[in-house]
Amino acid sequence: MHTDKLKALTGSTTTEDLFGVSVQPPDTCPLIYSFQTGADRELSDIRSYCKDIDRSTDDPVVASYASDILSAADSIDINDLELVRKRCELIREWGQEWKDIAVRMFELSIEKHPHVADKHLLIAEQYDQKQNQE
Repeated sequence: MHTDKLKALTGSTTTEDLFGVSVQPPDTCPLIYSFQTGADRELSDIRSYCKDIDRSTDDPVVASYASDILSAADSIDINDLELVRKRCELIREWGQEWKDIAVRMFELSIEKHPHVADKHLLIAEQYDQKQNQE
């Protein structure tokens, strides 16, 4: 692969580094899953507290508040976050597909026009010099 040779020559470890683009962000699925799990646990606790209050109070106002809180907790659907997680996963896959296409197009352009690699090396060297000056 030509990009591997260019990475070795420029000291780049990733194609993002080689082309001067931002690195791929971390996967969001674990973050969303963690939030889902935590929120589900907290909502379960809220439901339990409300039921305990309802059973232990004679005050109708307090019982009414507990009932309202329970209704609010029951209206929250944690599964909606699963749609967000799936959408993030699709966006990540889509971005990876475009990255793969771009790298492959670069590879093909080098095969047809080897001077493209030389030009890219020159640009990379200029970028490195600029970074070292700052």
